Amino acid sequence: MKAISNSTPLIYLAKINHLDLLEKVYDQIYIPTSVYEETVVRGLEKKFLDAGIIKNAVEKGTIEVKELTSEQKAEAERLTQFANIGGGEAEAIVLAKHLNLELIIDDVVAQGVARTLGLDTHWTTSFIIRLVSKKLLSRKEARKMIEDLVSSGYRISEEVLIEILKVLS
Repeated sequence: MKAISNSTPLIYLAKINHLDLLEKVYDQIYIPTSVYEETVVRGLEKKFLDAGIIKNAVEKGTIEVKELTSEQKAEAERLTQFANIGGGEAEAIVLAKHLNLELIIDDVVAQGVARTLGLDTHWTTSFIIRLVSKKLLSRKEARKMIEDLVSSGYRISEEVLIEILKVLS
């Protein structure tokens, strides 16, 4: 199984040292060039530890950087303008649409755009819950990961966090 990821899931899974969990569900993760630029190039410039972890996953081949065609870039630009989402989100959505793959993305507006386009989307948190349902993580491990995400700066509403933690109790 293959999927497309946007920046935030990669950054936060790397921050909590669990980027490798993507390999438990997916044979391959693709990211558009703009996501690589954001997570690795700019991240290394700022000396973020998660950038090195993501770069290693790219070098290992777990994550593959995909260049969008000029038509796909134009489509992503239209999405950026129309839906008021970032370039990385737009490119990830377009790539997922054209490759007909699942999309891991955390921006609320981008999630809505992707779903409107008929894409199968997952949040970072729903990906972790999915690992529990596949018996690849215990509820306790998943709960700790969610808590670690929040501690590392992952944004989630209190109401949603409470619901997730209830699911994982």
